[in-house]
Amino acid sequence: MKVSKYILAGSLLSAALLLTSPSVKANYYTGGFATGFLTYGVGSGGSSSIASTAAQQWNGVSSKVSLSYSSASNQYGSTANIVTYFNSDPAPTTDDYGITYAYSSYTGTSATPAYYDGLWVKAICFQYTNSALNTTTRKTGTATHELGHALSLDHAYEVAVMQQGVKDFYTLKSYDINNLKWKWGN
Repeated sequence: MKVSKYILAGSLLSAALLLTSPSVKANYYTGGFATGFLTYGVGSGGSSSIASTAAQQWNGVSSKVSLSYSSASNQYGSTANIVTYFNSDPAPTTDDYGITYAYSSYTGTSATPAYYDGLWVKAICFQYTNSALNTTTRKTGTATHELGHALSLDHAYEVAVMQQGVKDFYTLKSYDINNLKWKWGN
């Protein structure tokens, strides 16, 4: 009788813990590049030091992700998987800081947009000209955010590099790290 009470109590406790444990939602795209070992380049008007610092944030988080520098001659002809552009265009609205476009195919003169659940062969990360991006830290935060999209990460709903908006930091938060590992592995 005592044994069955302990089993029942243990079962109820386990069920209560499962029902009250916080839900964790992974925010990443099901599609993306076939590998996490990617090259990045800096398009015309870009800042190689900002791009390098942004890429370094993602390196070392997962043994299956590495961003290494490659030349980037232009948007379509570059040998890099990811091309970054800074201060490329005025922001469409005051709250826009950057955007990443993914492509399923590209040639020297054209590209085909990719779906978020499809296979990507190239990503172009733009950082808009925006007066709110008035420090190197804010520019680097946006560059790190856009590279996160190129690594198939979606927006965060808590303080993280992948949260939308201006950031006065560019180092990854646990949310960013966990989502990268959930997408690519340890």
